[in-house]
Amino acid sequence: MSNHDERRRFQRIAFDAPTELRQGDRLWPVTLLDLSLKGLLIQPPESWDADLTQDFDALIHLNDGQTQVCMQVELRHEEPDRLGF
Repeated sequence: MSNHDERRRFQRIAFDAPTELRQGDRLWPVTLLDLSLKGLLIQPPESWDADLTQDFDALIHLNDGQTQVCMQVELRHEEPDRLGF
């Protein structure tokens, strides 16, 4: 088996959950487009004025209202209609 065959493949999964990005004391509610084990894809918030050299905390609020997933992320690519972390 070659190294290429042994590499794990990550699929992005469409996921609709209330999501926020935090950086220091700043907070942006965002629309989560999809999620994978390698990152997340969001629509840019209306007032996007983040420090792109610093990491972010992404908070995804799950359906039960009590549980959230929190992960430290960094911006990897930016397009006019989506941000990849």
